[in-house]
Amino acid sequence: YDYMGGAHPNSYSKGLTFDSRTGKPLMLEDIVEDMEEASAAVLEFLLKETKKEQYSDAFFDNYEEELPKLFSEDTWYLGEDGFHIIANTYSIAPYVAGSFDFVIPYAEADFLKPEFSI
Repeated sequence: YDYMGGAHPNSYSKGLTFDSRTGKPLMLEDIVEDMEEASAAVLEFLLKETKKEQYSDAFFDNYEEELPKLFSEDTWYLGEDGFHIIANTYSIAPYVAGSFDFVIPYAEADFLKPEFSI
């Protein structure tokens, strides 16, 4: 959260996932089989997900160009329901739309290593 005196404050979400055995943070390379394959799978999911009716008119006109950038080290986490991708405010949509937390269900996240595919 940050407020610098403008029209409104800004916030930023960051995903963190820890190895329950060691307590160390997990990195993408720790949980995915193949980074290229994972990146392509996440992009495909995001392209399909963002076309849903519930998101009509929510995104910037050129948001599709920004989607590949969402698959980065600080914008993901593993949740109970799947692999989460965070799209912070202004990354693909204006402030009024807020941030987004897209979930790829584990059943569809075949790019994850087996031990992370709950």
